[in-house]
Amino acid sequence: MKLHALKTYLVKELCHLYTAREAQTIAEMVLEQLTGWSRIAQLLNREELLEVTQADEVYQKLTLLKEGVPIQQVLGEAWFYDLCLHITPDVLIPRPETEELVLWVVERLKREQTGVKVLDIGTGSGCIPLLIKHLAPNSDVWAVDISEKALTVANNNAARLQLPIQFMQLDILNPADWKRLANDFDVIISNPPYIPQQEKASLSTQVLQYEPELALFVADDRPLLFYETIAQMAQQHLKKGGSLYFEIHEQYGKAAQTLLEAQGYHSVQLRQDMQGKDRMLYGKK
Repeated sequence: MKLHALKTYLVKELCHLYTAREAQTIAEMVLEQLTGWSRIAQLLNREELLEVTQADEVYQKLTLLKEGVPIQQVLGEAWFYDLCLHITPDVLIPRPETEELVLWVVERLKREQTGVKVLDIGTGSGCIPLLIKHLAPNSDVWAVDISEKALTVANNNAARLQLPIQFMQLDILNPADWKRLANDFDVIISNPPYIPQQEKASLSTQVLQYEPELALFVADDRPLLFYETIAQMAQQHLKKGGSLYFEIHEQYGKAAQTLLEAQGYHSVQLRQDMQGKDRMLYGKK
């Protein structure tokens, strides 16, 4: 089968699940991984004949897509800024708003003349610390997660990308575990669980079935649990003048801002993402 014919078939089959534009993009992603050709290269090579084994591989991926498996998990990879990360169902699929958070942090790190010590809490795939280390190579980056499986994914990504990160398994909600951390971080950053359980019904099947609940949800009566706990921990482990950064639920921005101010942080700033939603929070110790 020719490349363009296979792409047309993919788009047609996927249009029942996605918009036409999304289906086109997913088809191009599948074929790029298969052939190594970018979207432009696919257009230039549209008449190329594919091997039978290549077509079979595409059909196998199409079956998974029709079952609702996210394209990133079908491919086993996801792009985060300019890093290609290995992804499994044990970690969240990196989102663009998290890229914005990291770029905000890197703005400060690049102004520093010496190395800055950074801690990422709830690292998942390692997307946050890896991108920080990639863009600010002089930084000393640490990352923790409660999930051993997530840390395996993060360690593998760090090894493959040759970006040295200090990973540690740790339950941030257990104050006894805080003693294992250093007391001199310049920056603490986190994209913690922040979706109340009552919002499950509003989420897509792809998220509910194929991403880890542990990294997504908090109890309805304590939506700011992780922010409150991490802010308390940071009082002990963040240097004087150090910075605390969070990704937040768009509906709890003002509440999270008030929480940081009540805990004694100053210069607290709430920032919107490219969609105009309250999504990032900063505070200075």
